[in-house]
Amino acid sequence: MVRGFSVLELIITLIVIGVLLIGAAPSFQFGSKKIKAQRAAQEMYALLMQTKAESILRNTPLWIHFEGLPQQAVSGGWRVKVANKASLRDPEVSVLWQLAGEPFQGVELALNHPGDQIKFDHLSGMVLSSGTITLSPYSQQTGQIEIRTHSASGRIVVCQSGEMELGLGACPK
Repeated sequence: MVRGFSVLELIITLIVIGVLLIGAAPSFQFGSKKIKAQRAAQEMYALLMQTKAESILRNTPLWIHFEGLPQQAVSGGWRVKVANKASLRDPEVSVLWQLAGEPFQGVELALNHPGDQIKFDHLSGMVLSSGTITLSPYSQQTGQIEIRTHSASGRIVVCQSGEMELGLGACPK
């Protein structure tokens, strides 16, 4: 005798699957924030490297300006703009590129560069201020991605600090 599933067996199976999916949802959210932080770091690093090359190509100093910090550091309302002037209020300013924070909502951005800007030399492309751009997928700071700039060497380094594994090398002490 061929027998199929009863409605009761089907409902119980669906409930068990639903409970398992509810238990797995936080791990998907965890992975999503990590991926957002990694992508934000990749895009920020690419913007820094592009600005470095462009300052040499144009033979003019360029600045990266950070807007909306710290007020909108987590909400994604921040913007990063590359411009040819130290002030975005200058009437002759030209904004070359910008990176919006909306796609990275929930990832906290922090900066410790003076004046919320980074200057690039027009002859060597070197970064002229030392500091760190920090991207944290979680507010409890269990792990974060750091983009460190060094004025003495002109280097830009991407690394991770904290306990969480974010797929990058550890930051030097």
